Amino acid sequence: MNSSDEELDEVSTLSEQLNQSMLHSSATIQEVLMQNNFLQDFSQRLLARYNKERQRCSQLESALNLAQVTLERTQVLLQTSEAKVAALRISTKEFTEAIEAIEVCILQRIEGQLATAAKEKLGKLSELGQKVAAEREYYKTQFEGMMESAMVTVRCRNCRKAFIPKTNSPSACTYHPGKLHYYSCFGCGDDAYYTCCNRCTACSPGCRTGSHFGP
Repeated sequence: MNSSDEELDEVSTLSEQLNQSMLHSSATIQEVLMQNNFLQDFSQRLLARYNKERQRCSQLESALNLAQVTLERTQVLLQTSEAKVAALRISTKEFTEAIEAIEVCILQRIEGQLATAAKEKLGKLSELGQKVAAEREYYKTQFEGMMESAMVTVRCRNCRKAFIPKTNSPSACTYHPGKLHYYSCFGCGDDAYYTCCNRCTACSPGCRTGSHFGP
């Protein structure tokens, strides 16, 4: 094989490696875009869930405020009634006991209604919190799985070393693009050398630098 044929082989090899590298880069870009879309969708879902829960909490707070206002009005009415009774100086025991019974009944009814409403709201909030926590754990597991899959190593076809595709760079790989001939090395006299630079791996780990080339 003359030098012209060797140059053609080298050009053909480089062209094939370039095409495969472009295909690999395109696949990597598509994967990154898919992961980005997933994260955006995940963020939008969490934001929508947060806004919905915030609105429900606001409604609960409004209901509690309304109940508090009602309780305060009732207390004002009771105080007004007590003032009128004191002004009239009605001191009969039966009337006093009746007033006290009415006050206790009204307060118990109001406290019971408030306790029931608060218990129902807190129960609903607890259920929603559990659902949100479960969904958060699910998406966290999915995200961690994606991150673990992104850290999987593959073996480079050029230098035969393991590498992480996400951390690949244009100067990460040092290799010999030529073919291995089993004759004496021009540098150290070893039994084999590469046709690209007439050196073996003992003399030189590689004469070319580029990106790792995976499967």
